[in-house]
Amino acid sequence: MTRTTAQWAFAAMMLVSPALADAAELWGNILSSTAWDNPRDNYGVYSFQTDAENFEFRKLKHKTSMNVNGGGTYFDGRHYWINWESYGMGNWYADDYTDDWRNVDGNFFFDDTAVPWDIAYNPKDGFVYGIFNEGSKISTLDFATMQTTPVTTIYTGFPVVAIAVSKDGVVYWIDSRGTCSFWNTQYGFGFAQTAVDTGINVASEPQSAAFDEDTGLLYWTAKADDGATALYCIDVAGKSCQKLVDFPNNEYVVSLRVVNDAVVSGAPVRVANLTAEFVGGELAGNISFTLPEKTVGGDFLNGNVEYTVSVNGKEHSKGAGTPGDHISLDNITLSEGMANISVVTANADGVGQEAKTSVYVGNDNPETPSDVVLTVADGIFTLRWGAPGQIGSHGGYVDAEAITYTVVRYPGEVTVAEGLAATEFSEKVPDAPLATYYYNVYASSNGKQSRPGRSGSLIAGNAVEVPWLETFDTRDGFSMFEVIDVDKDWSTWLWMSQGYAKCSNSYYADNDDWLVTPPIHLKADRTYIVSFMTRVEEAYMPQALTVLWGSADSNPTEYTDVIMPLAELDNEEWTRTEATIRALRDGNYKIAFHCTASSGFYSLSLKNVGVDEGAMLSAPDVCGDIVATPGSKGASRARITFVAPSVTVGGDALGSISSIVVKSDDRIVATVDTPQPGVAYSVDDMAPADGFNIYTIVAYAGELVGAQATVGCYVGTDIPAPVSGIELIDNGDGSATLRWESVAIVG
Repeated sequence: MTRTTAQWAFAAMMLVSPALADAAELWGNILSSTAWDNPRDNYGVYSFQTDAENFEFRKLKHKTSMNVNGGGTYFDGRHYWINWESYGMGNWYADDYTDDWRNVDGNFFFDDTAVPWDIAYNPKDGFVYGIFNEGSKISTLDFATMQTTPVTTIYTGFPVVAIAVSKDGVVYWIDSRGTCSFWNTQYGFGFAQTAVDTGINVASEPQSAAFDEDTGLLYWTAKADDGATALYCIDVAGKSCQKLVDFPNNEYVVSLRVVNDAVVSGAPVRVANLTAEFVGGELAGNISFTLPEKTVGGDFLNGNVEYTVSVNGKEHSKGAGTPGDHISLDNITLSEGMANISVVTANADGVGQEAKTSVYVGNDNPETPSDVVLTVADGIFTLRWGAPGQIGSHGGYVDAEAITYTVVRYPGEVTVAEGLAATEFSEKVPDAPLATYYYNVYASSNGKQSRPGRSGSLIAGNAVEVPWLETFDTRDGFSMFEVIDVDKDWSTWLWMSQGYAKCSNSYYADNDDWLVTPPIHLKADRTYIVSFMTRVEEAYMPQALTVLWGSADSNPTEYTDVIMPLAELDNEEWTRTEATIRALRDGNYKIAFHCTASSGFYSLSLKNVGVDEGAMLSAPDVCGDIVATPGSKGASRARITFVAPSVTVGGDALGSISSIVVKSDDRIVATVDTPQPGVAYSVDDMAPADGFNIYTIVAYAGELVGAQATVGCYVGTDIPAPVSGIELIDNGDGSATLRWESVAIVG
């Protein structure tokens, strides 16, 4: 059932619990607001209270890169945020900030699953748990290695939109029905239990939730299925839920955190309008704020309000004033760098609340160059990017007129330009084997350098030569392939760190996803053997795959030459497939793997994609009428019969044959010298292995190696075939007769 906004609110009110009245301070990242003209000017961390009467969002830290659309969490004094963007292939960017907003680390990484929706730290086991694959899977995420480990799959058909972990290590999650469920990680993830059924239908989009460790209450920044946003509080112990406030401008809040800050009710609330002004690159500036008029308990203050101003954790100045006074500390000098300013109020009843702001003093690092776009045409790489402005990476001042750029090419980390004033750079594609190229662009001003702006990746260079094999042991190998997600559902081909490529199913629609090799140089004077290995996750969920090939200059989705026709694969073990192809003209070609699995769960995996040289067109064709016959009654011998080829691989008449060699693995079973084309021959294997023997037969014409044929047979005593024709007959006298057919002598 889908509810209207009014019904949505009513459903929550029906579950009100008195225990939910306690106030708390929350922090979160806002992704959008109807009050914003430009989101990039407003991305950041905001503080807000659970008190609806005095509700407001207070900006704690602004940065254009704080578009935390991949979830965020906080632990060990650091904020961890994930920003999803597209850099040629799907990338995440993980940012790591300390409590004083100092950027500690940032890493690009590729993952084998879809974009995370929400993440939460577990204080008991030290893992970060996240929602992946559009709400269908829960995995752990290691920020040190940037790797995810699947934990469980959600089979309800309702995407998980938010995840949180209690201080006891219990993982809770909320799905699009508004059902709050939980697992206790100490006992495994085998069975999910319902904690609270809120009855609130929400959007199948990323949301966030977080526990207050002091009260055990779960706060949830929800987005309704009609787009309305609100703050909810869930009492998982009392099995109740309460809407606390509708967000005033439909703010879309993620990366929720509860900040525990115990203050006595008679103490002052935090100061208002805390502002720090440091103009340009100056080290001197002003700090101003307004003293509060009310206590934490909501009463009007009497008497003076004391205040203490600290910068980067060290006391800077103290003073006092009457409630509502405007305080301005003018022309104060601070050290260059990030100044984290806090003002703590106090009165006779005790220490009040703390207000925080931050400002970068002096010349800041430029922002990362934006929109770095790499193109290639006529053997020339062209790189273009957007210039940073006067606001730096920490929100401070940058002399935009003095900005220059450094350009670094990968692979090889080659610096190709320094001190560049323009926002464009071109160079010839290196005369080198095919590789995946990308560029980093750094902006510099007054000795301060930005973080790199990374371009998308392009495959360029000379086509790969045969023999060629890609195992997918490394991400670089996978990046040489083109991924075409026709249905754009994010369930497509991805690289797996275990050393293979995987195409995951979508549960919304059938797959339409292509994985295309880099250009491969083929010649028209011979055949080539294409091979690859596949497996599926579960045999009862077959995966549909077609393998095609064509010119590297054509659209792979329009290829018509077939290597493997559409097949429903159900093998859970790695299985090798090979086929012979022939190019009609010298040139560059690609092989395309087209996954069209039905919607559902699980995946198709691929590895060891290779192309080897086959027979020359002028070499003998395969031998015909090949039969391998084992010795009778288990005798340890085998006879292999065949007809010598009469034509070449290219179809021309074959003049003569030097020899035909029969092998079993690397062992030469027999050689027939100067056989006549089209004549039948037989050879005996007097030393076969007990069990299944595979024989290869190849004809030679001088140095030309012919096409290979293969045949097999079982030698020795086999296992009897299953008994058939079993019949149980009631004799009518209290007895029965059991009959069956005799087993054949062939096992």
